[in-house]
Amino acid sequence: MMSYWKNLCCVLLVVLMGVSGLGAKVKISWSGEVTAGTSTTFTCSSSCFPNCIYTWSFKGRTVNGSKLTWTPDGLDSTAELQCTVLNPETGLSSSATSILEIKNPVSVKVSPPNSVPSLNHPLNLVCHDATSGDLHRPSDLVWYKDGRKVSLRENMRLLQNNLTLHFDSLLPSDAGFYLCETSLQQTRVSSLGYLLNFDPWNVSISGPDVVFPGRLSQFTCLMSCTLNVECTVRWSFKGGFPIGTFLSIHANELKWTPSIPGTFQNFTCVVENVAAGLFAEATKTVEVKGIPVSGSEVMQLHGLFAVILSLGLLAVVPTYSGRASVNLLTGALILTSVTVADSGVYVVQSDDPQLRANASITVLERITNVTLKANQTDFVEFNSSAVVVCSVSSGSSLSFLWLNGSSEVTASDRVQLTDGNSTLTVVNVTRYDQGPFRCGVFNLVSNGTSDPVNFTISYGPDNMALTVNGQNTTSFLVGSNLTMLCSAQSNPPAQLQWAFRGELVNTTGPLLELCRVTEDQSGPYSCLALNNHTNMNRNITSHLMIAMPISNVTLKARATNLVEFNDTAVLMCSVSSGSSLSYVWLKGHHEVTAGGNVQLSNGNATLTIVSVTRYDEGPFKCNVSNGVSNEISPSVYLNISYGPSNTTMIIMPMVPHYIYRTGSNITLSCTAASRPPAMIQWMHNGMYLNEYGSQIQLYNVTESDSGSYKCVFHNTVTSRFSSVSSMLWILDPLEVVVVNHTGGPPILHEPFTLHCEVTGTVDRIQWWRNWQLISPNDTIIFNMNNKTMTFNPVQYSDNGQYRCQAFNSVSNMTSSPYTVDVKYGPGMPTIMGPSVAKTGCSVTFSCHASSNPPSHYRWYFNDYPVANTSEYVTPPLTRNMSGMYTCLAYNDITGQNKTAYMMLTVVVGPETPVIYAPSFAETGQFVAFICSAMSVPPSQITWWFNGTEVANTSVFTTHRLSLNMSGEYTCMAYNDVTGENSTSSKMLTVIEAIKSVMIKNDTIPIDTESFTLTCEVVGPYDMIYWMKDNMYLDMNGSDANPHMHYHIENDTLHFTPVTMYNDGSYWCVAANQAAKHKSPTYMLLVNYGPLSVTITGPSTGTSGLSVSLRCSADSRPDCDFYWFINNMSSGVIENSSYVSKE
Repeated sequence: MMSYWKNLCCVLLVVLMGVSGLGAKVKISWSGEVTAGTSTTFTCSSSCFPNCIYTWSFKGRTVNGSKLTWTPDGLDSTAELQCTVLNPETGLSSSATSILEIKNPVSVKVSPPNSVPSLNHPLNLVCHDATSGDLHRPSDLVWYKDGRKVSLRENMRLLQNNLTLHFDSLLPSDAGFYLCETSLQQTRVSSLGYLLNFDPWNVSISGPDVVFPGRLSQFTCLMSCTLNVECTVRWSFKGGFPIGTFLSIHANELKWTPSIPGTFQNFTCVVENVAAGLFAEATKTVEVKGIPVSGSEVMQLHGLFAVILSLGLLAVVPTYSGRASVNLLTGALILTSVTVADSGVYVVQSDDPQLRANASITVLERITNVTLKANQTDFVEFNSSAVVVCSVSSGSSLSFLWLNGSSEVTASDRVQLTDGNSTLTVVNVTRYDQGPFRCGVFNLVSNGTSDPVNFTISYGPDNMALTVNGQNTTSFLVGSNLTMLCSAQSNPPAQLQWAFRGELVNTTGPLLELCRVTEDQSGPYSCLALNNHTNMNRNITSHLMIAMPISNVTLKARATNLVEFNDTAVLMCSVSSGSSLSYVWLKGHHEVTAGGNVQLSNGNATLTIVSVTRYDEGPFKCNVSNGVSNEISPSVYLNISYGPSNTTMIIMPMVPHYIYRTGSNITLSCTAASRPPAMIQWMHNGMYLNEYGSQIQLYNVTESDSGSYKCVFHNTVTSRFSSVSSMLWILDPLEVVVVNHTGGPPILHEPFTLHCEVTGTVDRIQWWRNWQLISPNDTIIFNMNNKTMTFNPVQYSDNGQYRCQAFNSVSNMTSSPYTVDVKYGPGMPTIMGPSVAKTGCSVTFSCHASSNPPSHYRWYFNDYPVANTSEYVTPPLTRNMSGMYTCLAYNDITGQNKTAYMMLTVVVGPETPVIYAPSFAETGQFVAFICSAMSVPPSQITWWFNGTEVANTSVFTTHRLSLNMSGEYTCMAYNDVTGENSTSSKMLTVIEAIKSVMIKNDTIPIDTESFTLTCEVVGPYDMIYWMKDNMYLDMNGSDANPHMHYHIENDTLHFTPVTMYNDGSYWCVAANQAAKHKSPTYMLLVNYGPLSVTITGPSTGTSGLSVSLRCSADSRPDCDFYWFINNMSSGVIENSSYVSKE
């Protein structure tokens, strides 16, 4: 126990040592979550005053200022942020640190989710939440494997604009750590990673196999995977949650302090990767034994139970009915033959009030004689509720478990567990609630199970079934023997009765047998089921058909030679024998049904087709069936005359719109659908030609052969006529096509027009550029049926060879090429040349601007012309030749010009540096040295002290000064362009610091008496000043002020005397060569009075009435008042009022 208190004191000591109470209070604050890809502003605030220096430190970087704006890149999940505040006047600094948790919205996941990577199988890795905007826009997303950019191999592809990395077939070499990098809000962000791994994981749990109540034990989950990279850990507890006084779980570590001895606890560590669908687990069983103290152990909670609490101190516990004793040497309390009443908290108290401890024990009674009692055991399904009560003869802290057979019974909408789960209620029992039901009762020291209880549940009849000869068919031949079987689910079994056509028959039981059935036994057969216990009945019915077999099916037609649309076809189907007949008509392999011009009559035995068409030829068949047999008739065909129809004319050779060049040979052909074939005669422009047959020939045609050609068809059987016609055009070809233009040359961004001139009849015109067909757009416009093409405006891409192609129906002709050379420019000039040069050197500037024809050039320096060529060479440079060099490019054809400029810096220096720093400073302070030097470009600054470089910035701040840091500090300025340097030095003398300044007095300041203030200074000083109300006091005395009488001697301020006019705020200022140190404010309030004593009140009074008088005086502090009546004292009165009554 002493060791425990010693450890506790050590912990408290560490905490106290870690508390910072020095320097300014520093606080880091920000708003919202810190998210990768999103900027967050952090604010550092402190009580430091007035002008403190703030410095941020994070990720190896340093930033100055009280505010820091930072955008994480996603590579870190946490970051340490530190702000340091320095007060340059006091030299004190303080800092605050915050650990940032960085949320990363971008991650790598497998698709589809929970896919398990397997060798030789495909896999998709998706950069989740990385997309923003148009998926068809070029993506800046980049994939990395093991820190290197992914190089695509034959089995890898990028899909969905790089969002998906696809593997056709995974190889062993594909294993690795993958992440994606993309842009979020203009910042590059790296995703959370995904480890692609094919190796199984090894998982185990380290820690003790035996633990003790009240002692902390630690268990660690060991795994072969990388925690929080490729896998995560969670803990589960099979058999129950750990019972104890302390339980802590952090990642793969678990800490537990058990409280109940004689128990066992299972710990299961589950290692998993949910995204990859991988997991592994390990289980460890731990025994909780009694507490070992002084070589003995806590006994089991049985007949003899002992609890030992040992503190190594003397303890006094009263006798406990002969069952408790205290070992005065060890301080152990021993309880024997414990009972349930002994449960509770036991406290041990030392002579030292701070040494106190307690232990809690729970005594459990063994469980005996578990019994079940039911309200009843016979039920009707859905009509009753079963109630079963589980009880024990003895036992405490009971838990109940109900079983139906081998399945656990849990609460649901029909199952209720009440009275601490000791009562089971099953509402509206079903046939599946028969049991056997058992009740298991347990506590931490024992358990027991009841005998089973079974229920008898009446149900049904339901789920009836009816079969005939073991089949589901209902059609049978005359003379068959039939056996019908009826079944139903019922408890007790149902009574079965048969009926035929709604009338009961003299047959009961599940079978009904019919021998050598006849056609009149066709009809409905019913089976009726009755349960006398449930008073429920059901029935099932099956319709049987008894029929004769079919034979000799024949098919006849009234007429077979018919005319389309004029005649009606009638077909009749018959049989020699058969009953209960059904007819199905077939045309080829397809069934014929009634509808439209098709009619079925005479029980479907007759088929009528009204106004037959050419598609009704057949073959037709009749299929007759009755459930026990079927037969198909021979085929019948119909001969139907039709047409002429579907007439067509074909003209060869085939040309668009039947327009032909003069001199061509043309063939015209006509066809028509007709039975029998039709007769054909030809016509031209409405006049019959002496031409018969399906074809005519036209040779060496002229324009006179143009016109309408018609062929006329005649069917002599149907007596119908039909015709078809077509137009022919005969034209001459084109002769000349030329391209020209009017106006000036084609100039960029100005309009320009080309013309197409054609000799001959023109149907259409089209334009070509470099043999690419031109279509109108925003800048190309066609007019006059495409005879003119206007560029409005001209663009760079309009350069090329242009042709005009003219068409009519019999010819086309293309012009010779016309070259369009776009004149443009000048564009923005590009200047080549240095931006920095040394004095004395010559510099060459060259200028180029895109232009057609090439531009002319002029050079200017600070707006003064210096050259008329594209290249300009300066004379030797001087310092005043720094400035702007301008190039002007102009085009004589377009009349346009453009300028560009380049700044030239003529480098010089550095000159002798100038140092800003104090000459004296106190120990413990920080001193800032500032160095500047005239230099172009700015010089690099380094600081040196005693021959050693101490800084490489223009501002050098020392560490806390000590006396040995006095000396010469040198600043060196170096110009890396000129290669020159210059130095300057500053002497610093470090003197011992003044540590404190305080004002003290030995007497009370009383008006008109002498009074002295003393300035106490710790540390060497050169001079002391006195201040009153922020004004310095004259060190030579107070002659200048008639109300101030003082003189200053060494470190004291003497008032001779002090008066009320000396009230105010006083400071003592101790100064040395480095600084002035001001004391805390001393408020001087001079005591005076009483002054101006006056009495107010009436000067006369009336006998018998009270008179009130008031005395007032000016005094510091407030004074006491004494009243005298006729020079007789009336005593001290607490206030200034006096009331007299006569």
